Amino acid sequence: MAKNLEISFLGYKNITIPISEMRENGFKNVIPLEPAPIPIKEIIVKILQRIKFKNAVIRKVTMLTQENYQDIDFSKKMNIRNLASRIGMENLEDAWELKKALIKESRSSEKSKSVEIERAENNIRETLQERPPVSHKDLAVNGKDLIELGYKEGKEIGQVLKELLNLVLEKPELNQKEKLLKII
Repeated sequence: MAKNLEISFLGYKNITIPISEMRENGFKNVIPLEPAPIPIKEIIVKILQRIKFKNAVIRKVTMLTQENYQDIDFSKKMNIRNLASRIGMENLEDAWELKKALIKESRSSEKSKSVEIERAENNIRETLQERPPVSHKDLAVNGKDLIELGYKEGKEIGQVLKELLNLVLEKPELNQKEKLLKII
């Protein structure tokens, strides 16, 4: 049940609350310069806390609501890897369920919806089976390797690892120590 509830809450990402209602709910010092909704993240967190959901569930729901599922294109594996890099491979299927709900509710023809869903599900299944590198931990090189090459500990190493990860997200086949060290 919790899984469905998490997804149900995520469907309300674009809720806006009128200024008068914001003031009634404890946001007393709201000065409207333009229609200003309460950030949905705050609403979701408060609701889940009141229902006494575990912090892990609250973190997961909050993280999943950060994405704009209208813009994510699951028909390309690179987009799936980029999303997995932001939300974690373990949350990819939940993200897909949200996107699939949007596809099903779209104005596209039933045939194009089913083609899009089938293509995306194949890409997701293949991506999960391939287990591509989607975080710094998955890279074939690490900070120690960079220190051995003469990099100083700190932000520079983090920046190099970030650039390598972006490269590997585009081309997972580059995630071999020798190849990555040559690129550096």
